[in-house]
Amino acid sequence: MSMWLEKRQKILILSAIPHGLRLDREIREIEEAIHRAIRRERFEVSISTAVRPQDFRRAIAEKRPQIVHFCGHGMPDGSLLLEDDRGNNKSVQPEGLAALFKLHADYVNCVLINACYSVKTAEVISEHIDYAIGMNQAIGDSAAIAFAQGFYDALGYESSVREDVFQRAFNEGLVAIQLENISEGQIPVLKKKGLIQSAEKSIPRLQQTTNIPNSIINDSHRIVSVIITEKLDKLIPNKRQFYRWLISTLVLLLVASPMLIYRIPIAKKLRLVQPNCFESAAKEKKLVVAIAKLKGIDSTLSRDYPFLSNEIDEQLTKHIIPNIRDRITICSVKDSVSSEMEASNLGNKLGAAIIIWGRQTQVEFEIQVTTLKIKVAYLTSLSIPMQDAQNFEKIKDFPNIIALMATHALSEIYNIQEKQNLVARKILEYSIKLTEPPNTDLENKYVRIKLGIANSRLGILYSPMEEGDCPKYRQDCIYAAKFFQISRKLDSRNEQAFIEEGNIQLELGNSREAEQAYSDLIRINPESEEGLIARINRADTYLAQDNFQKAIADLKFACQRKPNDYECLNYLGKAQIQAGDIQAAKKTYQQVKNTLGKDEAAKKEIISTLNNLARARPQLQQEIQSIISLL
Repeated sequence: MSMWLEKRQKILILSAIPHGLRLDREIREIEEAIHRAIRRERFEVSISTAVRPQDFRRAIAEKRPQIVHFCGHGMPDGSLLLEDDRGNNKSVQPEGLAALFKLHADYVNCVLINACYSVKTAEVISEHIDYAIGMNQAIGDSAAIAFAQGFYDALGYESSVREDVFQRAFNEGLVAIQLENISEGQIPVLKKKGLIQSAEKSIPRLQQTTNIPNSIINDSHRIVSVIITEKLDKLIPNKRQFYRWLISTLVLLLVASPMLIYRIPIAKKLRLVQPNCFESAAKEKKLVVAIAKLKGIDSTLSRDYPFLSNEIDEQLTKHIIPNIRDRITICSVKDSVSSEMEASNLGNKLGAAIIIWGRQTQVEFEIQVTTLKIKVAYLTSLSIPMQDAQNFEKIKDFPNIIALMATHALSEIYNIQEKQNLVARKILEYSIKLTEPPNTDLENKYVRIKLGIANSRLGILYSPMEEGDCPKYRQDCIYAAKFFQISRKLDSRNEQAFIEEGNIQLELGNSREAEQAYSDLIRINPESEEGLIARINRADTYLAQDNFQKAIADLKFACQRKPNDYECLNYLGKAQIQAGDIQAAKKTYQQVKNTLGKDEAAKKEIISTLNNLARARPQLQQEIQSIISLL
């Protein structure tokens, strides 16, 4: 069964209607499990969110995945909740999904439906797909995440040829639930399609039907050998003459080889020698950054940067923090690549951790930084229109920018793969300082954009892993807020940086600073998704100041644009309760009830938040209980 791992496996994650579910965390855990996997280079993860039925269908057809992972809502009748074109809930019956997967049975190996009551869907899908996993009842967020974590951890393990990979991964998922002391270890169910018999089972049947003796079946390789030998004897009747010819040819090649080597062009000679850099790094167990030939780009920039690859090498050497320089080797590659797949193949062949490469079209050129063992989502590409490439002021800082991109990839390796967060921070912080003025020009938009993203990533590295931990790691949070603020000031399109800064400031107890960060984003882009999130979060700062009317105004604005978001409505209802407007709160929670439908897990979550509010505001306990009774 492990032969499926010999080819690169595509995992398609489809998440729909994340109200009340921690789907972002589930997706993050899946990606981290793949990053930790022993054979992680064999996996490629694609994600599609807010899925409509047509998105679901198109994503499978376009990505052609081997594993499909759905995380979202399941209903007691076995249907899954997707969305219609207006963002409203739309149920999809098991039979419809089975018909869909029947069309893709030639490449989909496993379907995992991490949603409540999804066993019926898994059962009908398993009529066409070898493995389908569903849940036989409601499953909580923690159990769903634990199962996904265990399942994908196991897919990355080394496995024997005879091992049933998906059965092993399923068992690991169950164990992960049990080890977390979650009482939902019997909820996931694995359904298997009737598989073709293995060779070991087929041979006895072959013997029965053909009457071939055991000795012949067991010695089949000898039969092939005899046939080949007989064919050679017929083709070469005079064996002595053949061997003389073979020896003469080998001697001629040995004599001619110096002349052949002498005629090889210098560039090809260098290509023959180049692997020594990689071999030396491998022997010394160093991490390798490979710089491939920048296809077409060197000639385009020959006037300003006749040796751009060398400039990148020089700047990258400077950007690597001194205390890890002896662990890093930069190797040049005389080959060029023109796609992500080619870069990955070349990098893996050479044993590199990172490969810098480039390509050029008629309208632009692009320099990419590809990380081989982990997935890096930011600072991976620098695209330049050809008209900018002719302007030295626009391109003079390119070696610095590319060095920043590469050191960001290094920091991600240390953070994710090596689990050395402190080293990762220092790597990126050191490189950022070398990319700031006077080393670069902030009037250059490419410098500003990349520095903005880099500061945001540094803020993430300084942020605590768990929400609410800023009092415990106060100094780290102060640094994180500073870097998020720098990021948004460098490039106001970094909308997430506004939200992250506001969230950190709120945790630090700086409600005024948090309010300012949220307000700045709302002023720039009030209707965007991030703008609405900022408005909901700003309401928290107003509630912390007992400014209930401003909080309610913000929440009403957001909820009007997100009418089916019960979390937004829950925030609004709680603000109305705290303002003493119980009648308005009851109307809001009636809307919440209509939105929830039969989602018992979400209802429990809302009731829990209301009980927490009752404990914090005992004077409102009676009113809160009357609202809970409505749900």
